[in-house]
Amino acid sequence: MINNYGKPHIRIYYNKSIKAAEYAGYGIEEEGIPYELFPDNNPESCALAYAAESSLGIALSIEGGRISVFTNKYKNEEAFIFCESHNPDMIRIMGQNAARIVKNIPLLPLENI
Repeated sequence: MINNYGKPHIRIYYNKSIKAAEYAGYGIEEEGIPYELFPDNNPESCALAYAAESSLGIALSIEGGRISVFTNKYKNEEAFIFCESHNPDMIRIMGQNAARIVKNIPLLPLENI
């Protein structure tokens, strides 16, 4: 989902693979939360800054095979959850988990993929 025109949404920052960012977006969309994709050379710092200031308080960064979810609910400058993977199913689940943080429901397990 692109161009949310002011609606609260999750941002996905990525530096190389738009395909990986799209997989994360599919997971977010499955949970019914809007998202937008943003290419950037430093996706982790952008995701951290956006999570701190956005109304949903969540952002993802995708850099190579590292997928990180940042939240303003976790008062730290490290990712709330992260994984190293190029597996589309794992990336999609990371997107779902980002949306589940917003919805305040249990996260999906990552170890079975």
